[in-house]
Amino acid sequence: MLKRIPLILDGNGRWRVDMPTYRMVTGSFQPVTANIIGADGVLAGADTAQAQALNPSVDVELPADTPLNPNGTFDADKLRAMYAKHPRYGQDTWIPPIPV
Repeated sequence: MLKRIPLILDGNGRWRVDMPTYRMVTGSFQPVTANIIGADGVLAGADTAQAQALNPSVDVELPADTPLNPNGTFDADKLRAMYAKHPRYGQDTWIPPIPV
């Protein structure tokens, strides 16, 4: 299943998608912006605040069994149940990203 998902900057300074299982599609990062975001990701040395302000996103391949609501958003309760033993994705406090 292909979805466009917003990127987050994690506590280790890495740009990623806040989902338990996914594969980023090469060359699908958006918006491509000179000196900030390229087709393959946020550029090294780019200003973090400028990159975050652009709300970067990427196409990701998700497992076929990823539960969705009728409107195409992720079913948070079913995802949490699937990853119940995971220290992040099984917690009630985790909210899945909204596809863009």
